Amino acid sequence: RDQPRSRGLGDVYKRQGMNHVESMEVDREGNVWFGLFGQGLYQLLGEDFLQIDSSIGLIDDKVTGISVFKNEVWVTTEGGVSRIFYQTEKRVKIERIENYTSRDKLIENEVFAVVNNSQGDFLLSSMNGVVYYDRGRDKFNQFSSSKYGLTTFNITVEIDDDDNIWLGSLGTVSYTHLRAHETEAD
Repeated sequence: RDQPRSRGLGDVYKRQGMNHVESMEVDREGNVWFGLFGQGLYQLLGEDFLQIDSSIGLIDDKVTGISVFKNEVWVTTEGGVSRIFYQTEKRVKIERIENYTSRDKLIENEVFAVVNNSQGDFLLSSMNGVVYYDRGRDKFNQFSSSKYGLTTFNITVEIDDDDNIWLGSLGTVSYTHLRAHETEAD
């Protein structure tokens, strides 16, 4: 039986002063991304890290979730959502960062988690509902907890192959079928 392997990152981790890892994601090239609460986004580069924080355009350093689709990293934070476009050669090169807040169709700025489906559509969970980003139409749709009967304080979110939204909140797991609500949210 295989045992978990350590890459010996403890010293690097300590040297960076990293604490409170909220989320991790591996992209299709095998790059490992870490979201830290209060320290932004890190990408593992061998035995070193590339840091992406508010000083270079991340909307907020209190990262709560990460999801990668192709060459985009979506980062949820307490201050909104950042969408990072990047290219990979030998190192990750940031092309641009787009930031979204409640002014841009988020239900609220504090967003807890993000997940994407195989088409690159994204779901963003927050206290009072979820926001669905439809890549094909480049549009955000809100699904508020009160209007759609969803749980509140949605800490985590998943989407299955049948487009069911699964929400995990304090003491509750619920789901709803995304497509059933799509025309109402438009």
